[in-house]
Amino acid sequence: MTSTPPTDDLSIDINDLPCPACDSPYATVATILAPEEVENATGATFAGTTTGAAGGAAVGSIAGPAGTVIGGTLGALVGGSITKERQEKRRVVLECPECGYHGDALGSDTDNQ
Repeated sequence: MTSTPPTDDLSIDINDLPCPACDSPYATVATILAPEEVENATGATFAGTTTGAAGGAAVGSIAGPAGTVIGGTLGALVGGSITKERQEKRRVVLECPECGYHGDALGSDTDNQ
């Protein structure tokens, strides 16, 4: 069984996460995985930041070269923050008394029972 690391490094509210399988508000936190226990966390951050930067640059390109730079920068910031939230939800393992779900807050079943 995984020990639960402190929750003060999470920016999401773990008490307000619904069950991803049935959307029940009664899902409870079974455990919180340490960051090193979650696969591909670094790759996911890089992918989100890169995708955000590309999208922002494309939108900003309508305003010319300066818009491309500004859009790319803002897109990287937004893309990175969305991915950080997804990483944190991947660390939180929920149990749902209504449907029996046991897995991360994104909807991936786990065997950490």
